[in-house]
Amino acid sequence: SPARHGAYTTTYIYHWTTATELSDPQDVRIEQAGKRHDIYRINTSDNGDFFLLENRQKAGFDRYLPGHGLVVYHVHPNASGASVSNAQHPQQLYILSAQSSQQYPDNTPSSYGSIGSGGTTYPGNFHRDSLTDNSTPWLRPWSGQPNNTPIFGITENGSDSSIYFHFIEARPENPTYLEAHYISEYTASANWDAMGNYPMLVLVSDSPDNFASPDTSFHVGDTLDNGNIVAYVGYQANRCRFTLDSAQSPYNLYFKIFCHVGDNTFLPGPTAMATPYEFYRPQPEALTAQYTSEFNIDVAWQPSEPCRMLVLMSRDNQFDTPHGDYSIGNVTDGGDIVLYYGDDTLAASHILPDGQLPDTVYFRFFCRLYFDDYSDGITAKATPYEYFRPYARKLTAKYTSPREIALEWTVSEPCRMLLVASADRDFSTPFGNYATGDEIGDGDKVVFYGENTFNTTFTLPRGTTPQTYYFRLYCRYHGDEYSTGKYAEVHPTMAIDAATDNATFTMSPNPASASVTVALPFDADATVTVCDMMGRTVLSHRLTGHGLNIDTSALPRGTYIVAVATAGGRAVKKLVLR
Repeated sequence: SPARHGAYTTTYIYHWTTATELSDPQDVRIEQAGKRHDIYRINTSDNGDFFLLENRQKAGFDRYLPGHGLVVYHVHPNASGASVSNAQHPQQLYILSAQSSQQYPDNTPSSYGSIGSGGTTYPGNFHRDSLTDNSTPWLRPWSGQPNNTPIFGITENGSDSSIYFHFIEARPENPTYLEAHYISEYTASANWDAMGNYPMLVLVSDSPDNFASPDTSFHVGDTLDNGNIVAYVGYQANRCRFTLDSAQSPYNLYFKIFCHVGDNTFLPGPTAMATPYEFYRPQPEALTAQYTSEFNIDVAWQPSEPCRMLVLMSRDNQFDTPHGDYSIGNVTDGGDIVLYYGDDTLAASHILPDGQLPDTVYFRFFCRLYFDDYSDGITAKATPYEYFRPYARKLTAKYTSPREIALEWTVSEPCRMLLVASADRDFSTPFGNYATGDEIGDGDKVVFYGENTFNTTFTLPRGTTPQTYYFRLYCRYHGDEYSTGKYAEVHPTMAIDAATDNATFTMSPNPASASVTVALPFDADATVTVCDMMGRTVLSHRLTGHGLNIDTSALPRGTYIVAVATAGGRAVKKLVLR
């Protein structure tokens, strides 16, 4: 099911709620959108440039979101109501991705960051608990001017999924998060949560028990008396790299972080260990594969952390053990096809070759480790289009005139559709191909067969009195089978209601009792038919001249349909017997 509307749509297009503007220092609590749509706005120094904040959780309409937490939108000054364009840079409405590697986006789409994972939100999978003028990404307007509206201490309440943070002011506290990994044979990377305008100090040691207690200023690259090396000093980043001398063999590196709160006071934070890259093992976390049309399969995957990734495709679920380098499109010794090999994409599509019928296809996702080895793989299966089952959502039918019935319908997704009319409600089970106008079984009529059409008109055969008709709409699967049909019916009363009041004959008296006189405004040969409300003919007479008296004394009291057919056309009126 689709996710609920976002903060901008809810506030500035549908006007379902009003954003609360943040300007003064305060502690903020945001309820999750599924309970109460709290939306907060942070203005910038640029007129019309602002940020929107909301709390999205994986529940209700949002249960299929890739992540949960605080979502932050950046709105461009040119955005106005529903007139928002992201077709070119700068995008007028985009989500700040907490896992972005750039402080602000440029004209490359990737610079806006990924919004398809649990690392998009705050604190999210990457434990980002602040957003400031100097964080990555930063909380500045498109002009790049400092905004001085930082938010600190972003946390998610485990009991009710509320989001809390400090706006503008934050109490200095010890750093709580630091992680480190080797990212190549000789280089390790450390990541931490920035603390706004408070500078951070990161030291590197070969032992977890050998860190100095800093009490003065430092510069990157300094070596302290105890052998610690300064890897980072500053407040403009939340990550750094440390590279060994290439003459050294990789060994365990230990990083420790401190927050400099002034007057040579440093608040110590946690220690993190980076093991050599051959022991740094990213793992596949998720893999999905699904037919999205008869000949197209969409595949998506997610690793535990950034790495080189390999996705193989097989028709027999027998995969080779990967080793070394690959290129997209390669065929392995065992016949597997390389759908993807690289480090910057998390989705791809496979289009079946011409002439190949849909079949079950298997995919396996691996993460490459250091050297030529790979992690264990995880497998996903895409079943063919006959199991991808569209269905009819809605079907309506109504008389728009005594001889025409208008039909409209909707389906769950694009597919081939079959619409059948029946006079007795006894529909035959459809199978195989049809053409509009075909007959199915005992007189059922194909009203429509095809794609990309969602309305049509059914015309009653000439000489037919309005009657009850039944319709059923089916969606065709791949192969010859169809979905369960959606049903609709129309009754003759609808045809009478659709007929004009100035039909070309008169009928009196009406209401009538023992008899009724039908008169034409001219001499003509005509057929006069009286039907009950189920469309069954109860009387039929030949009219020669311009008038006819019809005995109705034997008919049950009620409402009937009187139709007069001449060479020039046909007219219908409603008759009431009392």
